[in-house]
Amino acid sequence: MLISHEKAYQIVMKHVKPLSVETRELHQSLNYVLAEKIKADRDMPPAARSVMDGYALNLDASIKGASTFHVVGECPAGRMNRRRIKPGEAMRIFTGANIPPGANSVAIVEQAVEENGMVTIQGRVVKCQFIFKQGENARKGAILLDAGTMMQPHHVGICAAVGKSVVKVFPKPSILILSTGTEIKDIEDRITKYETRNSNAPMISAALEQNHFKSQIMHLPDDPSLLTKELEKAIRKFQFIISIGGVSKGNYDYIRQSILNLGGAIHYHGIRMKPGKPQLFARMNQHALFYGLPGNPLSSLVGCYEFVLPALKRMSGLDIALCKSTVQAKLSQTVLNDDDRARFYLGRLTVQDSQLWVKPISSNSSADIPACREANGTLIIPLNKKRLKKGEQVDFSLWPPSPFPWNF
Repeated sequence: MLISHEKAYQIVMKHVKPLSVETRELHQSLNYVLAEKIKADRDMPPAARSVMDGYALNLDASIKGASTFHVVGECPAGRMNRRRIKPGEAMRIFTGANIPPGANSVAIVEQAVEENGMVTIQGRVVKCQFIFKQGENARKGAILLDAGTMMQPHHVGICAAVGKSVVKVFPKPSILILSTGTEIKDIEDRITKYETRNSNAPMISAALEQNHFKSQIMHLPDDPSLLTKELEKAIRKFQFIISIGGVSKGNYDYIRQSILNLGGAIHYHGIRMKPGKPQLFARMNQHALFYGLPGNPLSSLVGCYEFVLPALKRMSGLDIALCKSTVQAKLSQTVLNDDDRARFYLGRLTVQDSQLWVKPISSNSSADIPACREANGTLIIPLNKKRLKKGEQVDFSLWPPSPFPWNF
């Protein structure tokens, strides 16, 4: 029985859980999801510090208006200075250096003239200028990063600033892409008119890699015994197996039976969507999940973005709400749905006058891979909706992992 794509997504999210937490060196944590809170280990900054190169001054009220100060030394960054600055005194100071005791202002070097042990400050100077206050950025114990944060370069910097050389993260699953079909040949092979180059496996692998998942690729001919044998090996080694092809109801579609032969539990087989009707989701054992994608390229690609990648993101610890990116955009032209299934129409998202617009891209069939060359996602025509008018707001499912990486 066919189920809606919304129901299919709910089933996937129900059965996919984050993997057990691991520790990683900070320099290897990029694009992993944090499994712990990161707290400030001390006040940030830990003491009052100079914002600029210049002179630390004591602007005591008793000498208010004085512009010339006696230079009593210097205070470079990274060194302790116990010398107290008295009223009328100044000390050379450099960016990031702790403010010496007694100083209450910094005059920048550009407004200072030093000669014969005296410095004359030109221009107005007020108390506390160009001074970072202790704890101004964060107090000791403050939460700087929450668990669930996808580590980006600036997050790495924050962890380094609080002394976290090792962090707890959710690991990424080990993934096998299993393409099937006797007619499918390697892209470097010489082929005949009745054979097809394997575009699906490298395409799905690239989609995974764009989202920071590594995978291995295997191809098998239409041989049920060999398929069952290799799948039995795969479920011991990999945590997520993605098959391509062999999930329809033809005489050479063996995926379903191989799963059942190995004791797998099929959660659904068939989604009421176009393209991508023959999709299959199963649990093979306590260790491995299985997702079967159709063999036609557009069906395979849409299924990958709608179900496979969200599942992998969830396994990697990402919050369910962040596992799939959908935005609202206006249609640039009317689109029709002549099917009784939800339609995932190729589209290109653009920005015009600060408004998101989506341009539908037509395709001849789910095998029309050249049609997706300008697409950056799919607009969704809901189940039983036959027409969406120009200017109407639609859901647009984004393909790229970041919001606006495209050339508009």
